[in-house]
Amino acid sequence: MRQAGLKDKEDEHKEQTLPGNIMDIDEVIVDEGTEEERDKKLFEKISAKGLVSIEALVMKNPEVRSQKDIEYLILYMKHKFPVFASVSKPAIKMFIRRLTVAMYKTGDVISKRGEECKRMMMVMAGSVDSRNESNTDESVDLTSLNRSGDEGGRLIKILTEGMSFGEQSFDTKEYKYPLDLVCRERAFVLFLNKKDFSEVLY
Repeated sequence: MRQAGLKDKEDEHKEQTLPGNIMDIDEVIVDEGTEEERDKKLFEKISAKGLVSIEALVMKNPEVRSQKDIEYLILYMKHKFPVFASVSKPAIKMFIRRLTVAMYKTGDVISKRGEECKRMMMVMAGSVDSRNESNTDESVDLTSLNRSGDEGGRLIKILTEGMSFGEQSFDTKEYKYPLDLVCRERAFVLFLNKKDFSEVLY
């Protein structure tokens, strides 16, 4: 997984250790249901037991990740982000090597409305505001974005862990951000470029 646009010191994350041992995953047994049902239950149990620090895992050098690391990352992507729910495990494994990771502090602007969107953002921790800071015009449809009405309507939606933004760009030739994305509280996010998405699936 490539690392790009890190807003905080990398050293802080190099010092992170996994709570428990990722090999402890072997002790979590799920043997009922279909493969998909077993995977979902396994992910839920591992998450509940706190066996893996996902932040530390994604910051790990891809060249030294173990098979268990990769297996858990696949489970995480598939069951944490709805956009990957129907994607095959081999494809997700390829995506993992193409993802970039970034960290933002409160108030950091991630993207501005009107900029060309060529990547999808996935929130792993923290939260991100989707805001309408610019003057609204008829070319932007905000009716389906769960307007909160907060701060005079400028805050449209709060993106939290497991939520994504920008996947619409994968289905159109040219797509511009309809909103400003601003970090609400220290956020740890993943990005997948449109080009990489297309190369893997098509």
